[in-house]
Amino acid sequence: MSKSADSYEHAKPPKFPWFELIPIRARYTGLAFICLSVSVGGVIRAVHLSDKTEGGRGGAIATMLALTIVLLRRDFGVWQYKDRIENMKTGLSTLDQLTEKVSALEQAIGVNSIGQTSTNWWLAGSTAIGTLFWGFGDVFAKWFIH
Repeated sequence: MSKSADSYEHAKPPKFPWFELIPIRARYTGLAFICLSVSVGGVIRAVHLSDKTEGGRGGAIATMLALTIVLLRRDFGVWQYKDRIENMKTGLSTLDQLTEKVSALEQAIGVNSIGQTSTNWWLAGSTAIGTLFWGFGDVFAKWFIH
């Protein structure tokens, strides 16, 4: 096993099999819904307290949740690379080993880039919701208070 494969030991998938059954699109849709709910909840709280300055707190919490959840996404390409390197055929020539490692690396980069593109869109949407309410939650609350 190569030294670079050992450096990914920390990237082992967590043991949450029930979470793996939820499609990624559904996870991120749920995240966007939670961000919207928390943001609106901040405005409702501000109206309930009759304090418009509280209106942005929900948006701040929503932005924090979106950034935390999306930026801690799984690195499937690293796991795939590590698995291919660990299960590489024995007895291959040095050139064949290098070819296999480069092929595994190309595949891992491809897997990560596909996932990163969709993650970026969901991150942009979820943080936009939170940031909008964070910045203008007081204005929204003021409309309902007065």
